[in-house]
This record gives sequence, structure tokens and C-alpha cells, in this order.
Amino acid sequence: MQTDDTLEVKALLQSNLLVTEHGQLKVHNPIYKAVFSQKWVEEELESVNKLQPSPRDIEKNQTTDKFNIINSIPAKFYPVPIILFSLLLLVVIFTKLQEWIVCSPWIVQYDMQPENRCIQKPISVGERILIKTEEVSQENPNFREAKESGVAAMASGNYQVAVSYFEQALRHYPNAPETLIYLNNARSEATHQPTYTIAAAVPISQDLAAAQAMLRGIAQAQDQLNQAGGINGVPLKVMISDDGDNPEMAKKIASELGEKSEVLGIVGHYYSDMTLAAGKIYEKNKLATISLSTSVKISGFSDYVFRTSPSDAFTARALANYMLSEWDEKKAAVLYNSKSAYSVSLKTEFVTTVHSTGGEVVAEFDWSEPNFRTQQAFEQAIERDAQVLMLAPSTVDELQSKVLQIVRRNNEEQLKLMGGDVVYSHEILAQDVLGMVVGVFWHPDADPNSQFRRQSEQLWGADVNWITAMAYDATQAWIEALKRHPNPPTRTELQQTLSSPYFSAPGASKPIRFIQTGDRNISVQLVKVIQDDNSAVGYSFDPISTEEEE
Repeated sequence: MQTDDTLEVKALLQSNLLVTEHGQLKVHNPIYKAVFSQKWVEEELESVNKLQPSPRDIEKNQTTDKFNIINSIPAKFYPVPIILFSLLLLVVIFTKLQEWIVCSPWIVQYDMQPENRCIQKPISVGERILIKTEEVSQENPNFREAKESGVAAMASGNYQVAVSYFEQALRHYPNAPETLIYLNNARSEATHQPTYTIAAAVPISQDLAAAQAMLRGIAQAQDQLNQAGGINGVPLKVMISDDGDNPEMAKKIASELGEKSEVLGIVGHYYSDMTLAAGKIYEKNKLATISLSTSVKISGFSDYVFRTSPSDAFTARALANYMLSEWDEKKAAVLYNSKSAYSVSLKTEFVTTVHSTGGEVVAEFDWSEPNFRTQQAFEQAIERDAQVLMLAPSTVDELQSKVLQIVRRNNEEQLKLMGGDVVYSHEILAQDVLGMVVGVFWHPDADPNSQFRRQSEQLWGADVNWITAMAYDATQAWIEALKRHPNPPTRTELQQTLSSPYFSAPGASKPIRFIQTGDRNISVQLVKVIQDDNSAVGYSFDPISTEEEE
């Protein structure tokens, strides 16, 4: 069809449904071309022509209804407006088609903005890709091609083909936890046998590093279990979901997972605000979750919420005691985010511990305030004789936008620095923060002979961090709970198993036990930034031997 300057053609071009090529209108997207083919046009024309009036009716209508414009058009011109009208229908349904194309069966492209329609489907067992780029440093086209082929096969139900492609992908790039999870899922589906299903709730679209660290722990536990024959012969399947570090998204994820009867338990969420947002929805659906969140608000929050990471009270106590006893410093200033449950929790517990043990918090700065200024905060901290800055960022975005700015400013003042687990990052190591102390819950060098560490290094070809260890522990807890039931258990039975004072599961370094509040009382591992010639940035985190005991 030739192009022209009519409003209809302009609308179609602006919608990107069509493009011009050598003066002709061409369908822009091959999927549209397949759906709205010549056959479709002919069928639509045939159905419309059946409704067209006869010449006698036209003549009659022209005399009886002078306002009937369509019926007054000569019959020989019918095909043109009909075709244009049919094409304009594409504009009306463009939004839904765009969702189907962008959120294709095996590749999801979305963000966490409320207006984005793909927000509804960030869940996958292998039929779509949630992590667009699993490669940490450099893209690997061979890996990506094989992974996409595996996901396409998974989406079409060709599980054995999917297994072959996923195995090929992992040979090209082994440090890919999403792909390993999909491989184990595909292997389970290929046997056409029953499976046990748990779901992972991770912040892929907002904190990819944390999400991948969690998935490494989950994938390692799943892979080891299934390679050994599963749970009483039944393999474990893992469903991955992206909460986007967005409370509304976390609620939607919790609701959707709760409605999936095959999902028996959750590993997640990572951020405290997400666990608090989703917890009651899980409880409503009798679906227990084992999170990595640390806010003190989570203690006793719900009978269906457990966690493998200890409460912020433990981290705050360890940091405060180190400041007072090891550094022999008495005055600290705290920088935090009042809109984050985690950040407020860590700040409050730190302030309480410092004051109760003879120290003083001379200033508290809320960097979520619109009038917060780094320079002004430093001037006030120095004016009040602060010797230590305790940083409590709530997210990796906050770390990059606020903490790094503070760290660079501190290079001039040289106050001693300490922080919560979010500060444990490569971004921090790239700065001049020699001697900074951070509270985490596991470090590979603190447990060099552990079986978990050896297996993880062999599996991923790289070191893992505390997030991986805690996610591994959460998955191990689910595996142990499932093993204690000779017959497929209900969600309620699993929750009761986790709540039992006699429950215990093997962890990355220590046994996993939950107390009545759903907490796990384990020690905090403090680490210090040291110079390291083997590190790409010249620094690394080194475990401190004097750790806070249970």
C-alpha cells in the first residue's frame, strides 16, 4: 500500500506499527506481520463486506438519512476506508500487543515504574529471563545465545532440549545462578515426576548484585540436593521472582506466589521494607518465608516470617562495642535514612548501645531530608567533636548517591568509619576507606576450611559473600523441613516444622535454628578494610578475630 499524508497513515507511522519503504507502507514488526497478515485482512474485509448495504439500500438511505455518511460513499471506494479502519484498530490494541511483544515468552524487559505493564510478570521457573546480563564483568555472546535458546525451549515445553542448551550456556559461563536454577528446573520437568517448589524473592531490577548473591546460595543448595537424588527422591524446583526493592511490587509478588498452590515456601526478601510489606500477605496464604532482612521490626512480626540473618540489634551491638573498646573512641555521629525500616533499626540500636555503654552519639543526620547537605553534616559532626561516623544506608542506590559522597568528603577530615551490611560492597573498597569496619554475618576467610566455601568456589569459580551464605542457609532450612515429612506436606505443616524448638538444619558454617520470634541467634562477623595487592582495587575486607558472640 502506498504511503500518503492522510491522518490515518500519519497515526499508523507515529505508532511505529508501520514504516515507509520505497514509498510503500510496510509492517514494522515481524510479529505484527505474522498476526495481521494478508489472510487476516481478507477475512476482515469479507466479514465487513457482508455487512455492506446493497446499491438499492444505499439509494434508499441517501434519501431517508442524509446524515449517513458511510453509506453515501460510492461502493468502489469501500476497500480503502475499510483497510485503513482495520489498520487503525491496531492502534487501539497496540498497548496490549506491545506488552505481549516486550514481555515475550522467554525474555522479560521491564522496570519497576507503576505505569510499566510488564510489572505484572517478574516471575519465572525458566520460561523467561529475569536477569538480562548475568555476566559480572564482560558479556559472553555464546553464553547468552545458549541461555536464550534454553529459555525458549523451556517456554515451549521442550524440557530435554532446554537442559542441553542450559548445560551449554554454563560451560561458556559458569557463574550464572539464574541459569543453573533453570537447568535444574528443566531436568526436573524432563522426568515428568512430581517436584517440591519453593520461590526466591530477590531485588533483581534494583540491586542486581544482591539478587545474584542470593540466587547463588539458592542455586548451590538446589543443585547439590538434586544431584544427590532430591528429597526422598523428589527434586526441588525453584521459582524466581523480582520484588524490585519496591513495597508495592513485593505485595504483588507475595499475592501471586500465595495463589500458586505448588509453592510451599519462600526464600526472601532481602530488604527489610520488602519483608515487612509482604509478610502479612504470606501469612494470609499460610505461606512461610525465610528472609535475609535484619530490621528489629521483623522479630515476632508474623508466625510465618523467619530469617537466617540476625537482627540489627546484634550488628549495632558489635559495632558499638568495637568503637568503644577496640578504637577507644567515645563520640559518634550517625547518618541514616528515616524512611527505611532497616536504616532506622540499625541507627536506633546503635545509639541505644553506645549510650548504655558509656559513649555518646553527638549527632544524627537523616539524608532522606530534602535539605540534607554533606558539607553541613560534616561541619556539625566536627564541631560536636565526633570521632566516628556510623553509616546506615538502606540500598545500593543510597550507597552510591550518599555514602560515597560522604566517604570522599571524609578523606579530608579522617574520621573513623563504620557501617552496616549494605556498606559491604566493591564500591566502598574502591574508595580510600582503609580501616573502615563493617558488620556482616559470614566471611569466607573467617571459615576457610568450610565445605560450603570449597563447594561454592568450585561451582562459581569465584568467591561468595555473606548474602550467598545466608540464602544458602535459608534454602537448606526448607530442604530439611521438607525431608521431615515422608508425604508431601502442607504449607501449615512446614511452618510448624520450622517453628519447632527441635528443628535444626546444617548451614554454611553453623546450624540453622529459629527461636519463637522467627529470629536466628548467630554472631556478627566484623570485617575491616585492608590493603590487598591481589585485589583489583587494592583493598579488601578482612575478618576481625574479635567478633560479637551470641
